[in-house]
Amino acid sequence: MDIFSRGWCCADCLFLFANGETPVGLDEEATAAWLAEIDRKADGLTVCLGGEHEEGCPNRDALTCSVDCYCETEEFSMSSCDACGSRLGGSRHAFTYLAKGN
Repeated sequence: MDIFSRGWCCADCLFLFANGETPVGLDEEATAAWLAEIDRKADGLTVCLGGEHEEGCPNRDALTCSVDCYCETEEFSMSSCDACGSRLGGSRHAFTYLAKGN
């Protein structure tokens, strides 16, 4: 895996990365399996929320977003989550894998 790569995660993974929250309704065993899959896919890399802005984005060269853009959110996708592998349809949110220490 690259030491820097962008991925798209589901809302459950977004809440985990942002707040340390796990999905409601999973028992202890299912939660442990879900977290293990996320760790396996991260392959020792650090996860950071967000990613680079896309070509043509008015915020592409700015340090902060001065105008709203949607480079970091797909409102609906059927693609699997790059963090946990879930195939449930829903929103996807940009995240970045970085080598530890970056």
